Amino acid sequence: MDRATFFLGASTINQVANLVCERSVPLLRLVRRDLQGKREETFRVVA
Repeated sequence: MDRATFFLGASTINQVANLVCERSVPLLRLVRRDLQGKREETFRVVA
């Protein structure tokens, strides 16, 4: 697999973002909201 998707809680977003920046990995950040208004952040590594 050349693509990985991470479903993360708000507390780990910055940690992963920092890790990705250190490794210089292209990252696409998507934010979605479901019908209940729950916020879901999806990170896709562009490889």
